[in-house]
Amino acid sequence: MKRVLLLSGLSGAGKTTLALALQDYLGPLLVAIVDGDLMRKKASGLGFSKKDRFENLHRMAIEALQSESEICIVASIAPFNDARAHFFRIVEEKKTAALIYINTPLKVCESRDPKGLYEKARCGEIEQFTGISDPYEIPPYPNLVIDTTTLSIKECIDKILLELFSKPVEEK
Repeated sequence: MKRVLLLSGLSGAGKTTLALALQDYLGPLLVAIVDGDLMRKKASGLGFSKKDRFENLHRMAIEALQSESEICIVASIAPFNDARAHFFRIVEEKKTAALIYINTPLKVCESRDPKGLYEKARCGEIEQFTGISDPYEIPPYPNLVIDTTTLSIKECIDKILLELFSKPVEEK
């Protein structure tokens, strides 16, 4: 059964880093990545309103379904519970899916920010920035919670792999 993992958390939480590390560990033939930043570049015309974020995550769900890899990792802030629920309604029709909440404190995310986006958001240069001027709704029932401030990348990968392969999956 093919699997889709949605890695959700604030900008700078470690979503893309973990997705790339998993792909490196398991191999690019087994793991595909749909990255929120790259998807947004392909999807012209989308801003950061709640409606646009919903549409971007919808497009990422479609892209995940089109992946021929055994595992597709979707790395996206995906800040709203209703958009994540919509994502899973689409994906779970054809694949097994899991939500992994990357629970990294805002202060740590800001310290990791190479583009200076948090600083720009705090100065009002960027509107609708998740964690500053827009909310991040903590997922009520994630399959797994990872705090990248207390675990190494290897420990994070181990936890994700345990979540992926420790439970039997029923064929749909």
